[in-house]
Amino acid sequence: MKITNDTNKMLEELLKTPNIEAILAEDISEKVIIMRKYDTFLRYIYPIALKIPNEHKYIKDSFFVTLFENIDLINKALKTDQVSKLYEIDSNISSIRYKIKFLSSDRIRAISPDQQKICSIILCEVGSILNSWISNKQKHKK
Repeated sequence: MKITNDTNKMLEELLKTPNIEAILAEDISEKVIIMRKYDTFLRYIYPIALKIPNEHKYIKDSFFVTLFENIDLINKALKTDQVSKLYEIDSNISSIRYKIKFLSSDRIRAISPDQQKICSIILCEVGSILNSWISNKQKHKK
């Protein structure tokens, strides 16, 4: 995945939140990290999603529901500490990835390829944190 200089600059600006290693060095749990990274993603994608043309109203509405539903899922996972909630978050992230890919397709073009790349990078970080959280939960379960 080739990233242009403009995309790289946008990504650097967007990811000014501390990197995962720095956060882990502070001994902050995956629970807090995932909320920070998802917040970074949401702050990036929200203004882009607002500009999706109304001719794509169904997917736009569905996209917003999925984006904000994930906040509820993350909060429920934080409160209940249930692995099943983590899998729901993972499933929802997959839905978000698909919708972003669909919205950036040649026929729709509501999201630019560069914006899709940035979203993919951030969601990949969220997914990595989530998988770490799931792994830790499964280790403690045994």
